[in-house]
Amino acid sequence: MEAIIKLEEEFLHIGKRTILVRPYIIPAKDNRKKDNIPEKMAEGPNGWDAHQGFFIYRNRRMIVSGGYLDFEGIKVHQNYSLARIQVDIPNDMDSEWKLDIRKEVAIPPDSVRKNMDTIARATRKEARELVIMKDSKPLLEQDSLKIAFGWMTEEKL
Repeated sequence: MEAIIKLEEEFLHIGKRTILVRPYIIPAKDNRKKDNIPEKMAEGPNGWDAHQGFFIYRNRRMIVSGGYLDFEGIKVHQNYSLARIQVDIPNDMDSEWKLDIRKEVAIPPDSVRKNMDTIARATRKEARELVIMKDSKPLLEQDSLKIAFGWMTEEKL
C-alpha cells in the first residue's frame, strides 16, 4: 500500500504551552484496495469527505474527527478527502480550546488560528494534487480524446 504521506509537523505555542500539529495525506482509494481494506471500514462512519480535516485529540482521546473548525473559506470537498491533520492538545488547556463538559467540541484559541488555517490550506493543496494526479491519465491513454486544430478542420470547435 502507498504509505501515508507525512507533511512537516508544527509546534504551536499558546502561552508557555505547546501543541503538536501533524498533517497527513492518506493513501488514495486504489492503493487501499491493494491491501484488501474494506472500503466502509476505511472511510469511517460518515464517509471520506466528512472525515477530512482536523482530528483533535486531548490526552489521547479523539474529540473532533474531521472538519475545518469553521475556518473562513475552508469547506469540506471531495478534492481534499485525503487530507488529515492531527492536533494533540494537553489536558490542561480545556478553557483555551473552549471544551465543554462532554469534551466533544473544540474551538482553537485565537493565538493559533492563523497558523492552523495555513496548515489546513497547505495540507489541502497537497491532498488535491494527489487526487488530481491519481485521476489524470496521460494524454494518449484517454479514451474519447480527439485532438482537432481550428485550422485543420471544417467543423467549428
